[in-house]
This record gives sequence, structure tokens and C-alpha cells, in this order.
Amino acid sequence: FANLIHELELLRHANELLLRRIKPACWDQVGSVDGSPISVRVIAWVCAGHLAHHCKIIQSRCGIETMTK
Repeated sequence: FANLIHELELLRHANELLLRRIKPACWDQVGSVDGSPISVRVIAWVCAGHLAHHCKIIQSRCGIETMTK
């Protein structure tokens, strides 16, 4: 389990590094997912929400407090 938590920490750090490299003008660029428009900004928020979702699962199933920012 400790390895899984460590892996999650590494992935979160990698995502933070990626998001910091995005130029301000790019945040509002729009692409599509399943034919629906989506901006870079929205994808970042979806990723953050997805991590929070998994932290809640860990808390409820394992009784372990997780840290979400």
C-alpha cells in the first residue's frame, strides 16, 4: 500500500510540473473529447477532481486519511 501512495505522490508531482509549464495563453485553448469541446483549463480541473475522488475512496475503504490540496 505504501508503494501505491508513493506512486500517487510521484504522479501528482509530475502533473504539477506539467501544469506549471503551460503558458498563460494556452489555458483557454480548446480541443475535443468524445466530440465535445474542452479547454486545457477544464482538463486541469477535471484531473484535480479525479484525484480528490480517489482520495475519498482510499479514505472510505481503507480508513486512511489522505491529503488533498
